[in-house]
Amino acid sequence: MPQSSNRLKELLLLNLGIVFISTSGVLGKYVTMSSTLVIFYRSLIGYFVILVVSMCTKKMARIGTRQDHILMFLSGLLMGAHWLTYFYSLDYSSVAIAMLTLFVHPAITAVLEPLLLRIPVKKMDLILGVVVLCGLYIMVSPIESLSQNTTLGIYLGLGSALCYSLRNIVTRRLTERHDGLLIMLAQLGIVAVLLSPFLLYMSSDTSPSEWVAIAALGVFTSAFGHLLYVGGLKVFRASTVGILSAILPIYGIVWGYWFLSEVPSINTIVGGLIILSVVVFDTLYSQVKKRR
Repeated sequence: MPQSSNRLKELLLLNLGIVFISTSGVLGKYVTMSSTLVIFYRSLIGYFVILVVSMCTKKMARIGTRQDHILMFLSGLLMGAHWLTYFYSLDYSSVAIAMLTLFVHPAITAVLEPLLLRIPVKKMDLILGVVVLCGLYIMVSPIESLSQNTTLGIYLGLGSALCYSLRNIVTRRLTERHDGLLIMLAQLGIVAVLLSPFLLYMSSDTSPSEWVAIAALGVFTSAFGHLLYVGGLKVFRASTVGILSAILPIYGIVWGYWFLSEVPSINTIVGGLIILSVVVFDTLYSQVKKRR
């Protein structure tokens, strides 16, 4: 009974982490400050939160080889590009379109990972990638009816998915030798440093309520959300965490409807369900294959 109770507690904490991460869309859409500065403050706040956690848990460590330094910088650069394109996608489209377009990243990873890491190509991954693209096409069709802003938001969302896939591939190499806390700390610090020059010529004047939203992005979405997510990976199988993560865009759409009154179109819902179904199917398929 105690073991079952502990697993339930860890499952609830993992879901809480996913809920925190899903708030990125509605919080980013709510803040009127330049997305570049929002990402800077989000990274800076998240950096100090994770730094405190690392010091308290005594998991401070140094990055080893020169190659690891290069990979760490590259992963931070890609995470910054992922966040920037995602937030600008929110500026030009809706929370639903930005989040669902971002979730094309599993299909992109299925194509890029074998090419970059020189591992065999899985036919099933390619088939599922095509299905994801079909879901994306349904989500944005008819293309002629889309405004220029929405179309640009979709392109930015796809760019964000590409950067996210590359960042995950690089990060996967780093996790073989480094703790997740150290990797997150380095990535957030790199993003904050790279974006700090924009403080010189971009205005950060905003309302107190928006500063609260930015603080929430840094503390809950960037720091606590990802810490709880990483904690879930230590308790549950990656496949289980992957299935639970597939509901993240649904949470995001609910937040958008609740706080911003954004109602997704039928095409967005149908295309999004296809994309999410592929993610869940791929995770379950991989789990069954491993058991065999």
